[in-house]
Amino acid sequence: AEGCCMRAADKIVANGWDTQRFIFEYFNLPSEVIPNGYLPKKLDLSPKDKIDLQMLEELKVAGKILFIHIGTVRRLKCIDMILKAISLLSDDNKVRFAMVFIGKGMIDYYSQLAEKLDVKATFLGEKTDVAPYNELADFVINVSGGSGVSNSLIETLSAGKPVITWNNVTFTQVVKEDVNGILCNHRDEQALSLGFEKAIKMHNQFDSKAIKETAKPFQWQKIEEIWLRHLND
Repeated sequence: AEGCCMRAADKIVANGWDTQRFIFEYFNLPSEVIPNGYLPKKLDLSPKDKIDLQMLEELKVAGKILFIHIGTVRRLKCIDMILKAISLLSDDNKVRFAMVFIGKGMIDYYSQLAEKLDVKATFLGEKTDVAPYNELADFVINVSGGSGVSNSLIETLSAGKPVITWNNVTFTQVVKEDVNGILCNHRDEQALSLGFEKAIKMHNQFDSKAIKETAKPFQWQKIEEIWLRHLND
């Protein structure tokens, strides 16, 4: 069905250079890349948000390094691998590690898996505005199995926060090692665990301003200009 629709199209737009490559390799069709864009919005905090953010601030005051995952809590997002990678950390690193998941999904299942792996993890559920959580994070984990330029990835970088992710083209098209994130061998739990260890060692060593610069090409105003140029053509 995808192939039929694309072969009938006058123009194909891919939401990332990885998607463009897939379309060419799988369907032998050319496409134009217009990546996803990010438009920040300031929303009023709910009473629940205020409580949750206060809890995260207290974790940081207690000396914890705050790792956040933003996205649906399901297998496609590699939640299993994140929890397994945390379980492989040394006891000293586990003590410093605070893992928080934000998003709806299989929360009961993964809460039980975390307990089974002896991993302390907090599941806060779905949030209307994730920006305040990004701003509090020390590191954001984004190891989704999806493709295209990730909106949550751009949101994270726009907040000046480093990302821990896979070294496949979906992420390397945006993330550069030690500039705006840490790259780990694709779908390798041991490598992800080593990435967490590196993050703990590099705590506060990333340049927030430099990270924000890497997100500027994906600001919505710039992406809108590209869309308008293509639509007018």
